[in-house]
Amino acid sequence: MRVLLLGATGFIGLPVAQALVRAGHIVHGLTHNPAKAKQLQADEVIPIVGDYLNPAEWLTPSLVAKLDVVINVVSIELRIKDPESDSRIIKLLVELAQQSRPTYAPKLSFIYTTGVMLYGQDPREVVNDTTAISPDKLPEFVKAVPNFEQQVLKNPVLNSITIRPGLVYGRSGSLTANLFSQAKEGNTIKHFGVEGWRARAWMISWGTLSRSPVRRVMNTLNLLTFGNPLSQRPVKASLVDHLQIYFDAWKASL
Repeated sequence: MRVLLLGATGFIGLPVAQALVRAGHIVHGLTHNPAKAKQLQADEVIPIVGDYLNPAEWLTPSLVAKLDVVINVVSIELRIKDPESDSRIIKLLVELAQQSRPTYAPKLSFIYTTGVMLYGQDPREVVNDTTAISPDKLPEFVKAVPNFEQQVLKNPVLNSITIRPGLVYGRSGSLTANLFSQAKEGNTIKHFGVEGWRARAWMISWGTLSRSPVRRVMNTLNLLTFGNPLSQRPVKASLVDHLQIYFDAWKASL
């Protein structure tokens, strides 16, 4: 299959790109950093240098016409800075798909990632793929996300899947890098989040998460489902079990 990966050089994006290439797919990878385009080429990914916030600059009819799947793993931090960025991507993607893809072609598949923060802050509550989301209980910066998820899933032009990953650990650390940095400096460790709101910190390794979009690309793209790694079989040891290994990996990445 031919895949467009948005955020291809990020902490999650690069392992996903590499896994897709290993699985035999043709991968186009979006990066905003021209220097990282060479890294993508070395990993047999076709680089696209562009600004996620301005999709009209790089998302073209000729590209959309030949795609099978689009995967969005752009960092939530970037998307929060411009809450309309995801909407612009979807709107343009749908317009170009209608213009450039023949009517007999299968729907363009779209894998959208958000996060387990949407399940709220009560750590005593057990949640799964069918747990109802209460936007009014979420912090302001993610209140609009559940509604946008539904818009993506119900879009008649796209065959969409939503994945809600948790706190990703391993390699350079992602959000756990902040915890490691505080520990290294001997400071009191403060967990990330919004004051007065405790985010769920369900853990998943980069290796496990990178397999999730790949499995969906190869298996269930004809279904409209909520894909959530809550049920994923881990492929790496937990953060606690191999904490020293992950801490050393973070230090080596500095």
